[in-house]
Amino acid sequence: MPRSPTRIQALARADALIGAVVALGGGAPVSLSNLAEHVGLHKVTAFNLLKTLVALGYLEQEAGSRRYRIGLRPIELAGAARSGRDIGRRFEPVLYALCRDTGETVNLALPYLGHAVIIDSVEGRHGIRTTAYAGERSLYHSTACGKALLAFATEEARSAILSSLALVPRTPQTIIDPARLADELATIRERGWALDLEENEIGAHCVAVPVLGEAGLATAAISVSGLKDRLPPETLESIARRARIEVARVSRTSPPMPQWPGASARSPARETS
Repeated sequence: MPRSPTRIQALARADALIGAVVALGGGAPVSLSNLAEHVGLHKVTAFNLLKTLVALGYLEQEAGSRRYRIGLRPIELAGAARSGRDIGRRFEPVLYALCRDTGETVNLALPYLGHAVIIDSVEGRHGIRTTAYAGERSLYHSTACGKALLAFATEEARSAILSSLALVPRTPQTIIDPARLADELATIRERGWALDLEENEIGAHCVAVPVLGEAGLATAAISVSGLKDRLPPETLESIARRARIEVARVSRTSPPMPQWPGASARSPARETS
């Protein structure tokens, strides 16, 4: 679901600064001035928050400067977040089997606020690969994982996300028309998998299948991605059919999985569009 309004302003500002370090730096240190300008804070306010984040380990300050990078605390928390989710352990054999059989990168994504998040990734054996790895965002409108999750969400969750979603074009192929995206989601519900044909990254194709809970609602999505020359549409369809069989097999032998917030017993597969 979209992010709820924050109640403690200082925490929201600290979160915005951490996000800005990631967005602006790409791994490189970012200056105090750039961070303050990006989040709309006075430099003194930003400096005090950044100093606190450094003390807590969320950020690191470059020696002798006012430039900041991500610290080790988020890595520590990320490991705990991943290990605490049973779904990753359940479907890890599926990820490795698909990677072994296709040679391509395989990802497991979960729904999270205004986008999906990849929590596990198995790199393909090719020297040239697509760039989806654990911790990366999967946008709901431009990635196969995101569209698979959105298509099999509750009607309420899907409507809330679509109403707040910025349909930003990632490539010339990205769907940015709301009506067309709604049609695409209906098609995904009908056939059971989602495609990304250069919609998120030029030269890359991807297919994703949802991991469905008891009510037919997505709790996760598993994708296979690679260069479009290696993954034409007919190959993607074959991979999708194999992935659906593997996911269904694991789901049948596993305890019920948690649903999206607000999930009801109504299956989105039975919705009309």
